Amino acid sequence: MIARLWKGCSAPETVGAHEEHLRGSTFPELSRIDGHESAFLLSRDPGPEIELLVSTLWNSLEAVDAFAGPDRARAVVPPAARQALARFEEPVAHFEVVLESAPLRS
Repeated sequence: MIARLWKGCSAPETVGAHEEHLRGSTFPELSRIDGHESAFLLSRDPGPEIELLVSTLWNSLEAVDAFAGPDRARAVVPPAARQALARFEEPVAHFEVVLESAPLRS
């Protein structure tokens, strides 16, 4: 499994627009890509901007390529998302998931 990590920052007044873009557009699009496993948006507010971390999980690098294209290290940030961001990191990072924990069920 591959984790794709991307960081960005948003002003407090525009962070909601970015969340809505992910909820309404990006995350549904990801769910239609073969090999996409899950996606998360994490945020923290150290001030004055909101830091965002988007983590997506994929079953292979080929699945990542189906989303990102031939330059998988390039951040995929559509114009609507860019408008809600103060800045974002390029390139993105990819990590191999080597250990996973599952909740204990009784």
